[in-house]
Amino acid sequence: MKLRAHSLSRNIATNSASYVITIAAAFIMYPVMIHRLGLARYGLWMLISELTGYYSYVGIGLRAGVQYYAALYTAQDDREELNRTMSTSIWSLTGLGVALAFAGFGLAAIFPMIFAPTGLDPRETSRSIVFMATALGLSLPVEAMNSALTAVKRLDVVNAMEMASRSIGSFAMLVCVINGGGLVALSLIQLVMRMLVGPCTWVAMRRTMPGVKLSLRYWSHDHLRRLARFGLPTVLIGLGWIVSSRTDLMIIGAVLGIPMVSFYAIPRSLMEYADAGIRAIAWSFTPHVTHLHAQGKNNDVVSLYLRGARLTGAAAFLLTACIGVFGPPFLALWQGAEFVGGPWQNRAGVVLLILLAAFLPRLIHNMTTQLFYGTNQLGFLMRISLLEGVVKVVLSLALVKPFGLAGIAVSNLIPMLLFEGLAIPLYLFRTYSVNAGVYFRDVFARSALAGGVACLTGAGLVFRFPPLHWPSLLLEAVVSALAGLLCAAAIGVSGAERKALWRQIARVS
Repeated sequence: MKLRAHSLSRNIATNSASYVITIAAAFIMYPVMIHRLGLARYGLWMLISELTGYYSYVGIGLRAGVQYYAALYTAQDDREELNRTMSTSIWSLTGLGVALAFAGFGLAAIFPMIFAPTGLDPRETSRSIVFMATALGLSLPVEAMNSALTAVKRLDVVNAMEMASRSIGSFAMLVCVINGGGLVALSLIQLVMRMLVGPCTWVAMRRTMPGVKLSLRYWSHDHLRRLARFGLPTVLIGLGWIVSSRTDLMIIGAVLGIPMVSFYAIPRSLMEYADAGIRAIAWSFTPHVTHLHAQGKNNDVVSLYLRGARLTGAAAFLLTACIGVFGPPFLALWQGAEFVGGPWQNRAGVVLLILLAAFLPRLIHNMTTQLFYGTNQLGFLMRISLLEGVVKVVLSLALVKPFGLAGIAVSNLIPMLLFEGLAIPLYLFRTYSVNAGVYFRDVFARSALAGGVACLTGAGLVFRFPPLHWPSLLLEAVVSALAGLLCAAAIGVSGAERKALWRQIARVS
């Protein structure tokens, strides 16, 4: 199957649009929810979302297998294997999702024993957990269908449904909170939206992949074992990622108290949105990498990887520069002075800057991670994810009491620099025919220079004109970003790429 450039650009565009909608929804909703619910109840909502969100990782191995094998069999035009793979994954995840939905009752029972939510309504807590667990459990087969759509290069379809559901759901939650709704109503909105998205995804997949048959008679134990075997490294990667990235709020809630969760959750959410923005670009390349890999075109795989790495590297450094300069004043305007005041170790602004340094290696190597997934090289990623998780938890437990929220942030910084900043590029150069000198020049150095231009421009503007209001903050951020973008365009893009970009712009206009 021939690699289609237009499908790649379409996927990148829709991924980016979905990301913008996510950011816009968060920008509007977070301060409203904190103000209406209060720090304690909002912290509880974040904690419930965190715990029930682990459900989405239960089927991650099968979903990863679907994306790889669906892309492989599509490239090979093997309809029989594609039918068996799809039927096995979707029906298996349906059963698993139902079981996990019922497991929400157990989670609701043990929650008060772990976190002791003093002063909060226990009935509201338990009902919210049950509804959220049900919503996320029933979404497992939908994620398998999304993986299939991604495998056939129709990530734009997935993004369209995601944008619609996120917009509608965010609006409903905003109206609910403004009118006095609580956590139970918010969790019910999540459940209803998941129930509506499921049939829509089913129809979209049948229209996009009309030859696929999803009958139970195609369910195969051998295919389930194959998917699970492929997905085992992905499961362990997910486990390591949960331990390294998703235990922060639990440790804070158990040691420092649920009200402190909000002061950490907000800056961490900003960094996760930054990661999601870079991943939105990198993920668009993954099915194309798999198709080329399946056809044995290794040189084309490396060429496509370097193209994506230059793009994501520039975006990572520009985004990091803007967050570093404008993050603290943004928090002050967005959430209030209390988020950048108080003891230094519990300031959200300090936490944000530490997490920014921690996440930079992950942002830079997002494309490298997708290369590993696209070529089924997951053993190394699995090992470093597990090691990173263990080191991170040990450091968190050691640093949370003496250094508060800043200690939790530092416990992210050290392992992420070691494993994602050093180990991943070393493995990349050893395993793939990627020239280290070319990589550091084109992906790292040029991108870092563009980020440095944006950072210096922004720092100068903030020093000369402190952004005390939204218009000044936005204007200075835009000017800084444009300075960095111009630098990236001048030194980080080849002449052929610039000509191709101008042709696309002219075609659109």
